[in-house]
Formats: sequence, C-alpha cells, structure tokens
Amino acid sequence: MTQAITRSVLVPYSTQEMYDLVCDVARYREFLPGCISSELIASGETEVIGRMAFTRMGVTQHLTSRNQLTPPTRIYITHIDGPFDHLVASWQFDALQEKACKVTFSMEFAVGQRFVQFAVGAAVQQGANDTVEAFRKRAEQMYGKR
Repeated sequence: MTQAITRSVLVPYSTQEMYDLVCDVARYREFLPGCISSELIASGETEVIGRMAFTRMGVTQHLTSRNQLTPPTRIYITHIDGPFDHLVASWQFDALQEKACKVTFSMEFAVGQRFVQFAVGAAVQQGANDTVEAFRKRAEQMYGKR
C-alpha cells in the first residue's frame, strides 16, 4: 500500500537559499534528526546521487537516492536503494517575496510487509515533520534570524 505525505512551511529566506540547503546532502548529518551519515556519491549539473544512514528506535537504515535538480525551485528524489519498496519525493520552493518562500516537501512511499506498514507510516510521517522543521532551523542558523 502506497502512502503519501506533504508538509509545507513559510520561511523568510529566498528560494535559492532554501534550495542550496536541501541540495547540500553531504551536510545532512550535521542537522537532520537521526541522520548519522550522509555523502554524495555522484554530482552533476542536473543530478546528484546521495547516500544517508538514519537511526530511529535503535535501528539503522541506509538510503541511496537520485536527486534531479531544477534550481532554484525544485528537487525531485527517486529511491535507488534502501528500506522502501517504492519512494519518490520532492522539494518545491515557491517565491513569496524576494527574501521569502514557501517550502513544500512531498513524499510517496511503500514498504512490503503489511504488518509493519502502519508503524513505518507513522514513523515516516513524524520524520517528515522533523525534516521540514530541521531545514527551517538550519536556514535560521546559516542565514540568521529574519
């Protein structure tokens, strides 16, 4: 069963500033909750491949994804390897003013075993909330409180 999540936040930072934070996969371990490692495997002008490891409730999972880049408004993410049977996600950055934007994180995912779908779904939903909030806080840390 496929589940979908969308989270949005309004921030006093430009689309370029927020886009740059989300593109910086190698630094995720510095601020994303539960992220214990993050690295770029390949990097190009329109695409990056990243690998991350997350620990939640004592369990470590690795995730490798392909991120298609449309600066500074969109990042489209597809699952290469990891705990999901299906995973696609996106970050959308919509300008509200010169130094303000709406950040939207959307994810569609599926896990194979039916009896764990509910637990995984709840954990992923909380993770999505935590992720959006972590990027908001990181922007404040990197660009100053506005």
